[in-house]
Amino acid sequence: MMVRAVVAAVVVAIALSLHASAIERGGRGSVDVPVNVSETATDSLSPVIAAADDTVHVAWIESEPTTDGLRATIWYARSVDSGATFEPGRPIAPLTGYASGLQCATEGSRLHLAWLATSYTTGSPAAVDYQRSSDGGETFEPFVAVNGSEPPGAPIIVASGANVGVVWHAEDRIRIARSADGGSTFDAAAIGETDSSRARTVRAAASTRGVLLAWLTPPRATGAALGVGRVDWSSGDLLESPSLESEAISEVSTAANGEMAVVAWVTAGADRAAKASLSTDGGVSFAASLDLGSAAGIAAPRAAAGDRYSYVAWVDPRGRVRVSRLEIEASPVDIRVRSNKRAVFPEIAVEGDGAVVAWRSGSGQSSRVRVCVIGPGDSATVGTTIARPGRSAAAARVATVDSRSMVVWQELSGGAAEVFAARIPN
Repeated sequence: MMVRAVVAAVVVAIALSLHASAIERGGRGSVDVPVNVSETATDSLSPVIAAADDTVHVAWIESEPTTDGLRATIWYARSVDSGATFEPGRPIAPLTGYASGLQCATEGSRLHLAWLATSYTTGSPAAVDYQRSSDGGETFEPFVAVNGSEPPGAPIIVASGANVGVVWHAEDRIRIARSADGGSTFDAAAIGETDSSRARTVRAAASTRGVLLAWLTPPRATGAALGVGRVDWSSGDLLESPSLESEAISEVSTAANGEMAVVAWVTAGADRAAKASLSTDGGVSFAASLDLGSAAGIAAPRAAAGDRYSYVAWVDPRGRVRVSRLEIEASPVDIRVRSNKRAVFPEIAVEGDGAVVAWRSGSGQSSRVRVCVIGPGDSATVGTTIARPGRSAAAARVATVDSRSMVVWQELSGGAAEVFAARIPN
């Protein structure tokens, strides 16, 4: 028995050594050893990530059971060496209620956070909260509610220079809290007055021309329609664009990078199709829509805008991740992602002229997070597992920093959900 135990231990050690060598090999598309960023005794949930220069910001919701409900605290950890190491996580916003929909954005040394606060006594949304750091995550100001008299909803936060926008929808209307002083003060208001600007779902991105918006209208007899527009940074007016789609749609995404912008959506008919349209003037006008391919019932399209190329990731009817490379006045390039597991909830970020995609495969305790790196000339790529099976891995998010991509996600460790991060050399 002793001999068998020793042999088994040696086999396990060799396997772990080979596994470590594989994920540390440092080649293009390989993955560094994942780092437990949170390391807390309670559940660390819904991580978000943003990067500027060599600093990587990771924030998450720490869920703490209490005698009369759940309390959520916003926690934060940063890396100042491009994600190689992380400082210990710390609480930055202690809440008396619960938080959901955590989002972040960075602009230079400013980090902006927003989330929906919910009362655990009534179970009702209570406020859209905002918090910032003006010194690269060294210190944080107290959080404030920015929705004013407007009803709250799950926020999206965007930033461009000193302009900050917090966007959400509530009671079928798009709402925005705008700041022109880097987040020191906000004005909140509902935007749009026509039926076409009524929203069931809204997505937002920051361009040089304002806050780019794409939304689904409340369903009518023919289904939900696609709305596109932008909110002027100075006036707060909604400037609607002509419709990009005549059919009903089921999902939408948008992204912007300076003057480049992209809107992606999925049609809602029997033959679901992923489509996209590009803009070179910050969303003032859009090119003709592009048909990218067949889409699943829950395709979860995600868009990312770059200086030259933009990318859209979605899930096809067979459960495979699909990626399209988009360029002005060119046909979309379909990029094959080789992975033998069904995919859900892809996330994508642009790095230079390429991109990185992360997604979840499997379900429950067998779920894992996979990632692939796409170069500007690639027509195919391979998905790599970064979270081992049996860990209930989920909620992957991606960002790029210093010619590398960063992925964060949550998975079980020691009986509680923890936030992990890993670098992917491009």
